Amino acid sequence: MTAVQKSFFRWPPPGLEMIHARLMPLIVLLAIGDLVLVIPLLWAVTGDWSFWSLGPFGSSWWVLILTSVTGLVLLLAGFERLARLMWLGGQASRRGHRWMTILQVVVDTPRDTGFVLQGARLYAQLSAGERARIIAARVVGTLAYLAAALWLPFGFVVAILLAARGVLGANGIVLGTVLLPAGLFAIGFGGTALDYLTRRKAMRDPATQAASEEEIRGEVDEWNRAARESGHDAGFGAGTNVAPRAFRLCIVGTIIIAVIVVVPTGTLSLTAAIGPILGSVAVPGIARARARIAAAKALSDFRLEPDTGVSEQAAGEALHTITSVGVALEENQVELAPARVYEESWFPETEDSTLESHNIDWVLDLLRRARGGLSSAERAYLSRVAAHPAHREWETTGRAARADILGTRYKLPLPDSLSPFALPIVRLTPLRNGAIAHMAIAALDLSRGRADQAEGRIREVLSTGFLLMNDAPMIIDNMIGTMLVHDGGRALAALFRITGRGVEGDGLERLQIATREVGNRATRTSSGFSLQEALRHAPDIVLDSTATPGIRWELFMTTTSFGPCTNLRSVVLGPGASYEEWLESAREVLVRRPSDEALFDFLRRGWFGSGDIAPQPGLLVRALLKIAFGGRESSELCGAYFTTF
Repeated sequence: MTAVQKSFFRWPPPGLEMIHARLMPLIVLLAIGDLVLVIPLLWAVTGDWSFWSLGPFGSSWWVLILTSVTGLVLLLAGFERLARLMWLGGQASRRGHRWMTILQVVVDTPRDTGFVLQGARLYAQLSAGERARIIAARVVGTLAYLAAALWLPFGFVVAILLAARGVLGANGIVLGTVLLPAGLFAIGFGGTALDYLTRRKAMRDPATQAASEEEIRGEVDEWNRAARESGHDAGFGAGTNVAPRAFRLCIVGTIIIAVIVVVPTGTLSLTAAIGPILGSVAVPGIARARARIAAAKALSDFRLEPDTGVSEQAAGEALHTITSVGVALEENQVELAPARVYEESWFPETEDSTLESHNIDWVLDLLRRARGGLSSAERAYLSRVAAHPAHREWETTGRAARADILGTRYKLPLPDSLSPFALPIVRLTPLRNGAIAHMAIAALDLSRGRADQAEGRIREVLSTGFLLMNDAPMIIDNMIGTMLVHDGGRALAALFRITGRGVEGDGLERLQIATREVGNRATRTSSGFSLQEALRHAPDIVLDSTATPGIRWELFMTTTSFGPCTNLRSVVLGPGASYEEWLESAREVLVRRPSDEALFDFLRRGWFGSGDIAPQPGLLVRALLKIAFGGRESSELCGAYFTTF
């Protein structure tokens, strides 16, 4: 029988046109999504990053979010197409097509499987066994490619969850993610190569080229009158029919894989942004604080000579008392009651509006007019201010060398449930009013000819500012200390001029102006630092004994908050031995007294204040389940990341 007399069946079979050769483009889409999503995340999780590092992209951490979102979108599109392909396969099964026929159609990327099955065209000279190998290579190879594309993100998620439970390390994550897909890809490539080599053999056979144009036209005419069965089966078998339920199960499986891949990887990508976002809010203010403190320290020569007889406990109690003057205090579980209670505010009530400007400019005006004579109303008012018994507290703080500010302010140890954000801070208004009141009565001393006593009062305020700057573990205390130093310096410069020491007064004023300008320049320069640079320097500043305590403690809390979650490796595998070594070094340099020990243990848990610093490998698993199926608020999960790792 000649070629034109042969009877060919139609390919693709009726009703399968919509799925013809549709699987390979879908696999390519999934593979692109895999690479865009998994490779950057895998690099971020398994790279050897320092605990302060933002990961592979540094300050451009948003690149990881961009690649993750792009990869997830591509994968979701691929999963949707795969599910739709399964649905179409189920429809074909209900119409009577056998599963192997459906599979042969969907993997027919060269679109010539019909010729292979029937031994037509360039496959005419191949044996049935050779044609069967081509079909098998296409089916097995394409399915291996699909399995590799599905396993890469799925295996990454499984490896991450196992690593979070302490089962795998960084190398285990890499192997668990890429080993099986690499093997499956090798199988797929082998199938593709076998298909190509067999077809190439057919194309090089001279007998294959003998078919004439007339014969091809005859085949086309005969194909249009195709019979369903031609007797030219390649021997691979069409397979038995299966119930449409199998295709529905494949659809469900596709959806399950999509959820398993999308939810954890999406959560992991979101986690990668938590540290940088919060860090960008917290870290930049340190530069401005350091500049202000440096400017204030330039006035250290004007501090009173410390009295070694004033204990740290007494100085801390006096300072806590000053900040509580005139305040209605309530019992709470965190703050101690002051050692001495003064219910009256620093300034008595008066009907004279000119005496109500309680600020540094008012003090300077009083000092300038003190020698020329204050009004009787001003003298009477300042006498009432001077009568306040709390002024003696300034004598204690002004001459103290050190102060246990923390141990005399809080009930230690601090509760585990408390967040650092909820710690009561120094009450600014009583402290600021007390400083203004204490310097204002220096004008009264000056009007009475007691210039030394007036200078002593101003220096007590300035010295108390240094006490807050040098001993307070909270940066807000340090900043208030710079304010007292600044105001005390202005008042002292005015006093020098009034008492005939104009050279000293002018020099002091120029010093303040110059240091403020230097500080402003330093702030502008340091503001150009990237977040990565700021986080890199933070652990070193914590260990720098010359830095201000409040800044060191602030950066300690920042590092313990961000160090365990700044990069994905720390989130999944923990911050590592270098972080633990840094913690021990920080303890050695920060802790000077029992109250410091209590603060260290409190702040090492991070911003959110609960949990323990020791890694809990199951955290990531629980967090993912919480996010996927409900539970704690996202902010609490952030706290869990910060405080558990």
